Amino acid sequence: MISRFASLTSRLSVALVFLFGIAACGGGGGGSDGGGGFLPDDAVDEFTVTLVLLDGDGNPTNTITSTTPATLNVTVKSGSKTQAEVVVMAAAEIGVIVPDSGSALTNANGVATFGIEAGTILGAGSITVTHTPASGNEATATLSFQVGQPSLRIGHYEDGVFLDGEIGVTANTLPAGGTALLNLAVVDAEGLPETDAVEIALSSDCSLNSLAVLPASVFTANGIGNATYTAAGCSGNDTITASLVEGNNQAFGTISIASPIAGSINFISALPELIALKGTGGAGRQESSEIIFQVVSGAGVPISGSNVNFSLSTSIGGVTLNNTLALSDAEGLARTNVISGNVSTPVRVIATIAVDDGSGGTLVLTTISDTLVVSTGLPDQNSISLSAEQLNVGGALDTDGLTTLVSVRLADKFNNPVPDGTAASFSTEYGSVGSSCVTSDGACTVTWTSQAPRGFTDLGNVDVGRSTILVTVIGEEYFVDGNGNGIYDEGEIFQNLPEAFLDRNEDSQYTPVSDPSDLTGAEETFVDFNNNGIYDLNDSPRWYNGILCPQSGAGVFCSRDLLNVRSQITIVMSASQMNTELFFSGGAPAPDGVEEGFEYEARISDDSGNPPAGGAPINVTTNGDCSLLTASSFEVLNTNVPGPYTFIIRVEGDAEEGATLSVAVTNGNVTSTTTFPCTTTLPIVIPDPNTPDPNTPILVPGG
Repeated sequence: MISRFASLTSRLSVALVFLFGIAACGGGGGGSDGGGGFLPDDAVDEFTVTLVLLDGDGNPTNTITSTTPATLNVTVKSGSKTQAEVVVMAAAEIGVIVPDSGSALTNANGVATFGIEAGTILGAGSITVTHTPASGNEATATLSFQVGQPSLRIGHYEDGVFLDGEIGVTANTLPAGGTALLNLAVVDAEGLPETDAVEIALSSDCSLNSLAVLPASVFTANGIGNATYTAAGCSGNDTITASLVEGNNQAFGTISIASPIAGSINFISALPELIALKGTGGAGRQESSEIIFQVVSGAGVPISGSNVNFSLSTSIGGVTLNNTLALSDAEGLARTNVISGNVSTPVRVIATIAVDDGSGGTLVLTTISDTLVVSTGLPDQNSISLSAEQLNVGGALDTDGLTTLVSVRLADKFNNPVPDGTAASFSTEYGSVGSSCVTSDGACTVTWTSQAPRGFTDLGNVDVGRSTILVTVIGEEYFVDGNGNGIYDEGEIFQNLPEAFLDRNEDSQYTPVSDPSDLTGAEETFVDFNNNGIYDLNDSPRWYNGILCPQSGAGVFCSRDLLNVRSQITIVMSASQMNTELFFSGGAPAPDGVEEGFEYEARISDDSGNPPAGGAPINVTTNGDCSLLTASSFEVLNTNVPGPYTFIIRVEGDAEEGATLSVAVTNGNVTSTTTFPCTTTLPIVIPDPNTPDPNTPILVPGG
């Protein structure tokens, strides 16, 4: 119970009760506790208490606020008879009871009245009222209610005056894509700004359809809230609704949005970006491309119904448009198609629109497409390139699962990248390689992986651990375009291509086994492009093969048939363990280590003669009184050149027994170290009898 005690009020209450008691005692009458006299009736009465909470208009309610207190009527009965001049006590979990004492006396109708105010705490609670008669049972009743915010209203201020139910809009008419500021205000029941933060929900037809940008809600500060509204494709009238999130009051505003005016035309796409020459299209090679532009307002809103005119930057070779005028659709998009001619060329599409310049004149807006290429779309032999991330895979000769990436790059006769999706096929004799890949931006990649087989020792000059990778792609032969007309003319030089083959012995010749005593070309295989079962040199007749053979020359001095363009690369499969050998500069072995006064060549390789992998570190160290005059560390180049890795060593020092020089190389995950004696006694110098100058010395090791 929340009570406010005032001593004067309390004394008056006691005095009144006393006086009423005397009157009841002296005058009989009344209905107090069964008769109003000092002596109760013989029977014990059953009392009841009934509670009703009423608002300021006398209507039942269950809510009070700081601006809308309520009245609690308490009716006391004994049976059906109301009890006048009896005391009831009230206590509340929330809110404030008036009077502070929490006690009241029923009137002649048996009704006692309390005032209920909001207090400072919001929420739900209950009021309990109790009547304790002189005889009989205690009567109690409870009523639930809530203390809420005072009734709030939403609108905006204009010249200091609050306009209920209206949203303030800084610009009631907007251009397409324009922005307006929305002004909002929230006041309490007395018309004063609501100091607590209040959430206001915002919506409009255009924002619900993503044609306007409007925040879902805003919060007030000292009764004021603001929001921005941006037209994003909507036109005409749009009604905005602002609603109190906690409450029923709303405010409204209307914005009129002008129809959009084109502010620019933008290039969107060209698909595909490369089209085949007229008459050379085929699988994956279109002879036309769809070009798309978009018309938008100055705010970037798509505009429909605009006339867009198209033209080409060049018409060389007969390249054309299938339509030179289009109407932009609901998304502002306008389309045309470029149809290829018979000459390779870059071409752009020019798009223009005419708009009102705002002063009664016309403004022409223009944009151009990205470059579209009219070309063959087929790779030629002159424009195929094969590369490997790692040319020597350290440890691959004795370890499975080591990898390197192998990439092919393709372009056509005019060195334009081939269309995306062009397929390339791969094969190899050692390890394994991905069977194929398809290009993106003219290139694609497969993975080579170390595994068996790794090589044979009885195939002539076929080295162990050298894996040849062959890539083939359907394309055309290369020719020298002497007159620059983009097609093959009779008599022009061309590169005749036999069928592709896997060159295992790296001699650039197809050399299958024909002599049992010569196994250098053992297991060399060819790609039988025409499926006739024999290796074809493609020289009968010997003429150019490719789609740049003109129609008039086909079957006369050239062919429009295609064939395999190809390229090869060798991957070295070096062993993990490396050996180091020393040689004099003249090439003779140096079995006794290094000696001061001489220059040595160190050669590092595995047992099959393969060098360490690219990037492998080599470190040369000495101990004792052996000083290194040459570099002490190296990093192996990324190369597939056959033979060991070599470098020069020279030493000096004072004579000391037991001095050594060590060469360490890490290949794959294995470090191999070879140690040599280091002699630092200068060799004996003696005259050379074979020269006229007796002062010319010769050096004798071990001097």
